[in-house]
Amino acid sequence: MKLSRLIRIPSVGESVGPLPVVAILAEPIQLEISCRQVWKEISNYCDGEVNEELRQRIAMHLDNCKHCRAVYDGLRNTVTLVADDHALELPSELSTRLHAKLREYLARKS
Repeated sequence: MKLSRLIRIPSVGESVGPLPVVAILAEPIQLEISCRQVWKEISNYCDGEVNEELRQRIAMHLDNCKHCRAVYDGLRNTVTLVADDHALELPSELSTRLHAKLREYLARKS
């Protein structure tokens, strides 16, 4: 597709206003990041402890990868729940079922 179809090119002599600033980089920025790299840095990303370039790369990846977005949302929700002062009361039968499942699992392992 021609560039002229994507943006309107002013005619000769037409006032265009201020020109956009274009940064010229000494080295190209690697935009794509793998799921493995995202998982490695997801905790640092949540804590705001990554540099700006990596933050942007992870944010772009999360916008386009449903699986990594689910991991990120799950981590964020877990941190929110753990940071909450309210204790959750679990149903009494949960403890009984959990202990039974653990005994069953350990019996199979031995």
